Amino acid sequence: MWRQNVKTKKEKMKIYISGKISGLERGQTIAKFQNAKKRLNLKGYYHISNPMEFCKYKDDKMWENYIVECVAELITCDAIFMLSDWAQSRGARIEYAIAKELEFTIKFE
Repeated sequence: MWRQNVKTKKEKMKIYISGKISGLERGQTIAKFQNAKKRLNLKGYYHISNPMEFCKYKDDKMWENYIVECVAELITCDAIFMLSDWAQSRGARIEYAIAKELEFTIKFE
């Protein structure tokens, strides 16, 4: 009975989703990140940081403003989930480097 109250490492861990966003159609990108969030949730992760949710989109917003928001959120996490297209994205490569230097758990799609 007491085991029901014990949370697993995944349940406690906050994981950040990282992948290519720039240059892609917005609806397609939202769906890709939402799909990743659902898959992580099914694997037992409950604190999932999705940049398509926490970064507020504006037509005139500069890439530099987005990456600042993303890095600020990333450093509050314990792990990072790299989508399959991450290496094609300057921002995702930056996020990967930060996660690696901070010794995060790094998962790959």
